This record gives sequence, structure tokens and C-alpha cells, in this order.
Amino acid sequence: MAPINLLMIEDYYDHFEIFRQSLLLQRDFEFTVTHASTLAQADQILDDKRIDAIILDVNLPDSRGWSTVEHVVSRAPTVPVILNTATSDKEFAARALHAGVQDFITKGEYDPRLLGRLIRHAIERQQLLVQLSEAKQREHDLAIHDQLTGLLNRKAIAEVAANVIALARRTDSRVAVLFIDLDGFKIVNDCEGHQVGDAVLIETARRIRARLRESDYIFRVGGDEFVCLLRDTNRTNNVDLVAQQIIESINAPINMDGRDHFVGASIGISFFPDDSTDFDQLIQYADTAMYAAKEGGRNQFQYYDDQMQTASQRRLTQERELRHALSNRELQVYYQPIVDSATGKLAACEALMRWSHPKHGWLAASAFIDMAEESGLIFDIDEFVLREAVAQYDKWKAAGVDVPSIHVNISARDFMRPDFVTRVQRIVARSAHAPTWLELELTENSLMEFSNRTLNHILRLQDMGVRVSIDDFGMGYSSLYRLKRHPINTLKIDRSFISDLVRNQHDQAIVRAIVTLAKCMSMKVVAEGVETVEQVRLLNEFDCHLMQGYYYGKPMQNDQLSLIAQGSGFAAQLALH
Repeated sequence: MAPINLLMIEDYYDHFEIFRQSLLLQRDFEFTVTHASTLAQADQILDDKRIDAIILDVNLPDSRGWSTVEHVVSRAPTVPVILNTATSDKEFAARALHAGVQDFITKGEYDPRLLGRLIRHAIERQQLLVQLSEAKQREHDLAIHDQLTGLLNRKAIAEVAANVIALARRTDSRVAVLFIDLDGFKIVNDCEGHQVGDAVLIETARRIRARLRESDYIFRVGGDEFVCLLRDTNRTNNVDLVAQQIIESINAPINMDGRDHFVGASIGISFFPDDSTDFDQLIQYADTAMYAAKEGGRNQFQYYDDQMQTASQRRLTQERELRHALSNRELQVYYQPIVDSATGKLAACEALMRWSHPKHGWLAASAFIDMAEESGLIFDIDEFVLREAVAQYDKWKAAGVDVPSIHVNISARDFMRPDFVTRVQRIVARSAHAPTWLELELTENSLMEFSNRTLNHILRLQDMGVRVSIDDFGMGYSSLYRLKRHPINTLKIDRSFISDLVRNQHDQAIVRAIVTLAKCMSMKVVAEGVETVEQVRLLNEFDCHLMQGYYYGKPMQNDQLSLIAQGSGFAAQLALH
């Protein structure tokens, strides 16, 4: 065992020599002992040499009393200090122990049998205290850091923000609070699983951190939510640049195992002290601005302003009302006809959600569907519409009403859940009829981005007899290769290509191409948003006969659709073609 290095800080050399001689008589350990007669000499020795324990006289030529204790304990916080004193001041002793002193010996009265044991125990106790302190520090570090990304977490934000805000007050500077929420992450996580989702979060955190200065802070405060504190932001355009760089960085594809995954970012920004001097309020304002960015089209940033608070409260109120509507049967399913223009007969209908709001009357799904997606209520809504469609089809069949097919919209998040097909099976099993009448509509992007699980779900659905449509075709990022791989039954041409079809030759070319593509791939094709006889005539020329739009009928209640299906159909419109 290596000798224990002792430092005795004592202004009388005779006392030092008595102490050294007493040590020579103990048998507990080998030692070296160095003498310092002043605090300045002690500091120099502590700089130059490893010291295992300090024997301290508090009254020195260059320091006296309590200030000596404070200096030595702070100067060598991991080294045990033993006071070498003649005083019997119990209050001083208690204060010294509280400050970190390990033990006491009486000056000049050094019992060799006890001295070695006292020093050794003092060293052991100090080592234990150091280990406990390090363990507590590690525990604290773990508590304030996100275990997945390594970023500071929500627990750390209040402490860090208090220091950042205090510095900003002293320097009369501004702090920007950026609240970042990932667009499309929930779909990746639901569809590809948590392992891929975690990898996306880790890479996203790295990209955000890379766009910040060393003096800035980043926190992960939720599943896919991050907060950044940008210090000393005296010009708004600096924050503009950082926010835009973060968005562009996150937008870049994240490649894992040869596959690209895409997420975006919506960012809300508030400023200290411009918007508030209270940090909790600043976080709330940045969060509010982030939702404004989402409502404005996503993948952008917005600065907070007072009008947003009203919108935020309105959104929270709407979410509470929608939850109530689900349980209070304020939601109803309307049906819009899909007509075969060649025969004038009903070919299918689309089930569309309507909300009978107690204050605002009937609301179309477009008024609340984004909020339903964000809040997770979309899963309950999808299941509600599907159950209603199943029940209504059975009622129509029992009444002899011929409705060949019902189209039901399904959100991408819901479709990509692992148990989606199982839930559909459970719902359609309640029907007395095979589900060959059911056609599920999904957006183009949801089908194209997640091909493996998409293909598996489509094949399982089609084994049941359920068909699948691509809704709003032409508005997403199409991949003809992936479209070829997916056994899609129907393409629905987005209304944006139909609205100006009569005047716009480019729209005409696109619609012709989609119709040709669909027919070559043995798919049906439906034109959405048909409103005029001129559009109908052109679509017939393009050999597109399945049409949906106000020309043939708005979304209507089930009894109205029953009358159309049982009547003469759309002979009047057919006569105009």
C-alpha cells in the first residue's frame, strides 16, 4: 500500500515535530507528512502534491479562525480535514463539522494508538462522502437529462431558464424561446415502430443542436417536442435564420436501413421580455404560436402575438367539445353519391362526418379533422364512422335499397397502427353481409411513404373482400413504382384538377393521364369535385364516368340517399350530357 500523504498546517514547528514523532509510533499505515506554517504555503503544496489528509490549526499568521476553515475546505473539497486545536468551543466544533471538517485532535496531545486510527477513519469517511456526492450528482444528471437523446429534459428547463432570464435582465438583452413540434412523427412512430421512431428523434435532436450556438440550450420536453432557448437575440432576423435552418435540417430525409423517413417541424417563437417576463408564460406563448404554425400549413415558424391566445383557447374548447360530441352522439354520418355518368345510376357513396354543434350548427369534417389528428381523437372518429357505415349498409340491404358500395375515409395514423386490420375485422363481423361493399379511402402520401406495412394491410384487407382507394390522387408525392406494388382498387382524382378543368389544358392533360394510368392498371377512377355540366362532358370524353360532387349531390342523410337509390337515379343530369 502506498504511503498516506499528510499535510500539517501549523505555524509552530515544535507542534509539527511532536505530531510527526507521534505518527512514527503508530502502526496503522505508512505516511509522509509535509509542514506548512502559513495558508499561502499550504496552497502551494496542495497545487504541487497529492495530499490524502490535512491537519489544520485555524490560527495562522495569514488567516485566523473560521475563515481558515472555510478556505481549506473549499480549496481541497475532497481531502479530509482534521482540526488541530486547543479550543473547546462546542459551537465552533459543530459549525466546523457541518462545513465538512472530519474530526478533531487536541494540540500537543497525540496518542499514537489512537492517532493512526483517527486519520485512517477520517480518510475513509471522506472517500465515502465523495462517492455519495458523485452518486448524487450522477443521479441528478440522469434526472435532468433525456435518456434517449441525451438532451436536457423538462425537469431541467426551469432551473436553466431562471439563470438565462436572470442574465438577460442584467445585460438588458433578449431571449428567444422556440417551441418545436415534429410534423408527421406520430405517423412514423405508429407505422414503423418505436425503434425507428426513437432513431428519428435522436437524429432530429442532433440536427437541431447543430443549428444552435454553444451558448444556446435545447431541451426535449415531450415525445416529439423540443424547446430551445436562444440567448442574446437582439435582432429578429437572427431568430428567423435559426428557425428556418432548423426546419430545413429536419426536412432532409433520415435514412435508416436503406429507407428514407420524412418528418417536418412547426415552430412557435416568443421573446423575453417583449412577450412576457414570466418563463412559464413564454413557454405557453411559444406553444400557442407553434399551433398557429401548424394551422397555417405546418413546416413553418410563427411568432407569438396576442390574437393567437384567443385561437389557442378556441382550440382547447373545441377539443373538449369534440370529446363530448363523441360520447353525446352529436356526430353524424352523411353520404355523398358517387355516380356512374354513363348510366345515371348510383355507383357508390362516400361516408362523411358531420358535427351537429350545439352553438355553430352543422360543421363539416374539415373544420375539426386536423385538431382530431393532433389530439388522437381521430382513432375514435374513424371507428365511429366505420361502425355507422356497417350498420347503415345492413339497414339499406334489409330495406331493399341498392347502395353498391360505401367509401370510408381512414386517417394515415390509424391505418398504420399494427392492429388496424384486426379492428376492421371485428367491426365488419357485426354485419350480416360480406364486406365486399366496403372501400377504405387513404391519402396518397400515407400509402406511398410506408410501403411494407401498407402492402401487408392492403393484402389482408383484400383477403377479407375490402377494397382500398387512394383519395385526393395527384396532390401527394406519387411513386409509380410503389403504386405498381400496391393492389389499389380505385384512384380518386383530386378536386383541384377538376375545378378549372374546362379552361386549363394542363389540368386536362393530367386528368387524361390519370384516367389512362388507372385503366391500364385495372383500377377504377373517380373524379372528385364535379360541379358543372361542362366538367361532366369533358370527363366523359376522357372515359372517366365515375363522378362525385355537388353536380350530383351534396353530402346528405341516409334517408335522402335511399330515395335517390330507389328512384330514377340521375336521369335528368344524364339527359344533359
